[in-house]
Amino acid sequence: MSTILIIQPYKMLQQAFAVALHSDYQVRVQETIPESSAVRDFDVVIVDAASLAERNAGNDLRAVQSWKVPTVWIDKSDAPDTPTRENLVIVKRPVHTDSLRKALLECLTPSKVSIPKTPQSLARSAAANGSKAKGKGKSVAAASDERQFIELVDVVEAPTFPHQNKTAAKKK
Repeated sequence: MSTILIIQPYKMLQQAFAVALHSDYQVRVQETIPESSAVRDFDVVIVDAASLAERNAGNDLRAVQSWKVPTVWIDKSDAPDTPTRENLVIVKRPVHTDSLRKALLECLTPSKVSIPKTPQSLARSAAANGSKAKGKGKSVAAASDERQFIELVDVVEAPTFPHQNKTAAKKK
């Protein structure tokens, strides 16, 4: 089981992250950015940079640039100070469980080709991954975006087997 550190200053959002991820991962929550040596013990770090900036606790966000541990960076869509490095997956607010799990999976599964990822290349790779998944079946993101309706207009009767007719006749 992978160990995840969640850096989130708001108590309610800490609980939301913990509930969303507790069944698949070991989760530890912290309100501020720790030292680089403390981060090495985790498989993935989730940094809610937007919330840290709102609470004025984002002064140490530059420290994330030097981390070697895979990181999920949650930020606003218009954020100018997004770090660029390997093993960094950017998720825009609002965060949905499916997008968070997809980002974690991308962090936990090392890529075969190590190419430095920029926000633009991440967007392209996410779009490519979505199109690949659609070839096999519907992607998780597409399934959550589109609602499918099933029309139940045909009446289907259960098949009767020979032994069921005899028992039904005896009961009458």
